[in-house]
Amino acid sequence: MRATSSILLLVFLELFISCNISTSQDKKVISKRISTIKGLTNVRGSYKIDTLVILTHQNLDTLLADIERTDLITYRKVSDIPDFLVDFLKGVTEDKFSIANSNEKWQIGCDVGDDLPTRQLIYFGLADNIALIAYFTGGIGKSEHLLIFKFSGEEITDFWCGNVLANLANTEDILKYIKGNRPKKWGLGTNIIYL
Repeated sequence: MRATSSILLLVFLELFISCNISTSQDKKVISKRISTIKGLTNVRGSYKIDTLVILTHQNLDTLLADIERTDLITYRKVSDIPDFLVDFLKGVTEDKFSIANSNEKWQIGCDVGDDLPTRQLIYFGLADNIALIAYFTGGIGKSEHLLIFKFSGEEITDFWCGNVLANLANTEDILKYIKGNRPKKWGLGTNIIYL
């Protein structure tokens, strides 16, 4: 019995060591294909949202300070959102990010029909390296989503998002709301990220 236990222990240790060697070698190869961005991970051009960074607002203060130092130009049309931001949103949402302009019909309730977009743009602010987007989504109730992007050229370098039950349609109101509700539990969303 003791010999069998010793053999099993040796086999387990051999498997464990070989798995660790393989894993550390794989990590070196994988790390060359993955770039981590505040709030995001980019794997070969495919983004994945870092929920821990977003939900704990680890990058929010820096982004808010950047917005406050910048004069965002206000837009109200979806066509004004740069293609690289739209491509990002299409890549991280299940429905390929369908969105209507602020004055267009959209799917506000639970009923699915007429192939209407599932979001409606409220506000889009843009500067040289930062963007702020606010839009509604429907369902059981209407909620507003706030997204902040920092970028260099067409490469996203920082990202944050939150959900609110408000109607915020300009930079000042959005910043005031975020600062006032950040300390509150669930003040800027829930424990899930839904774009």
